[in-house]
Amino acid sequence: MQFGVGLPNYSKGASVQGVREVARAAEELGYDSVWTTDHLLVPKEHAPVFGYVIEALTTLAYVAGMTARVKLGTSIIVLAQRNAIQVAKEIASLDQLSDGRVILGVAAGWMEGEFKYFGADFHQRGRMLDESIAVMRAIWEQAEPSFHGKYYNFDHAVSDPKPAQARIPIWIGGNSDAAIRRAARNDGFHPNAHNPELLAQKIAQLRAQSNGRAVTISTRFSVDLDPSKPPIITTATGETRRRLTGTLDDIRNTLREYQQVGLEYPVLFFPQADLALMLKQMETFANEVMPQVGD
Repeated sequence: MQFGVGLPNYSKGASVQGVREVARAAEELGYDSVWTTDHLLVPKEHAPVFGYVIEALTTLAYVAGMTARVKLGTSIIVLAQRNAIQVAKEIASLDQLSDGRVILGVAAGWMEGEFKYFGADFHQRGRMLDESIAVMRAIWEQAEPSFHGKYYNFDHAVSDPKPAQARIPIWIGGNSDAAIRRAARNDGFHPNAHNPELLAQKIAQLRAQSNGRAVTISTRFSVDLDPSKPPIITTATGETRRRLTGTLDDIRNTLREYQQVGLEYPVLFFPQADLALMLKQMETFANEVMPQVGD
């Protein structure tokens, strides 16, 4: 397994100091990557969780300058709300500035009210996402990019520099059948955490559609090393998710269960309301869990 850490760029406890200290700690402790969360303008009812967000790509550009090794990931960008040409330029630039460390996580999105603010069609978001990915690939990988689609059209354009990586890894967030089909055509699958049995079903579905292509299996976990915390979280939308908690042995065993069904790359969101506690838990996890279940 490889392990990523979610940066405190959103919600309660988010701060520039936290982003800085967690990024540096992740680099020093041996984590493989750091990740940002994305929302831009949300309805008031979602403000308690997503009203405070330090923008995802700007945060990674800031972190790129203070790190040398960790990968820089988005968990995730709601790409159908953004202009794909602009995102392609931002990602190519970030990849150059970081010497090829970007992993781009994208998804169709779920917050309909946010789409309305952008004048974006919530009901066409999947089609827009697919076309946006194709647009970015054309801009990154063609010397003189050309593209003709429903939403984007250009011929023999120029957008340099290209990314430092020959191929930017694109990971697909989401839990739906459509997200699984999309992930099978791209480089990674990055859903929220469910139980190992359900994840195994989704991985089997993905493998059946991927035609043998390598697709990294990741998942986004809330983590709390306090054994009194419940292992199941109910979100504001009523969705249930698995939390990594319990004793250190419990957490090791749980990760081994996920590893057996095919999980390769957990991205861990430690409790960030208390920065000192977050850093302490990151250190404990790196020293006491990663050596037993990592690569």
